[in-house]
Amino acid sequence: MRLNWLVGKDKERMDRIIRSIQNEFEVRRIGEDLFEIRSRLCGMAYNVSYYRGYGHCTCPDFTYRSAKTANPCKHLYLLKLHLGGIL
Repeated sequence: MRLNWLVGKDKERMDRIIRSIQNEFEVRRIGEDLFEIRSRLCGMAYNVSYYRGYGHCTCPDFTYRSAKTANPCKHLYLLKLHLGGIL
């Protein structure tokens, strides 16, 4: 789905994104446009894909909320930052 990169509208989401950036997750490429993002805190891992503005994540936040609103989950934000994208 085409994503809306809206930043700053949801304080709770922004706090999660900032924690993610602060070494909560590790990012590992598992395919051409597919990555595994794993929490160093609890060991949970999600598959995240991103290509030319379109993205998908297997996390519950994306499945139940982001997929309906097109707002990225924290894993997609983290991947975009990891790949050198500018928010």
